Amino acid sequence: MVHRVDIHEELKRAFLDPNLQGVPEGKLHLGQRVSSCDFENTTLTLASGETVQADLIIGADGIKVRLSSLT
Repeated sequence: MVHRVDIHEELKRAFLDPNLQGVPEGKLHLGQRVSSCDFENTTLTLASGETVQADLIIGADGIKVRLSSLT
């Protein structure tokens, strides 16, 4: 188990540090409520209605993670 703040900070560092080599460019969507998740197609639908497709989805909303129940 890892504290979500530590995960958030490491993700931010990996995505935003231009000096890291081999890390693909990414976009973080912090503080967003997810209304549905398609694990097969790695697609999220946010509560705002925006659909986000990604290579990787990480649910880091704390010990009461709900991402797996949104399929």
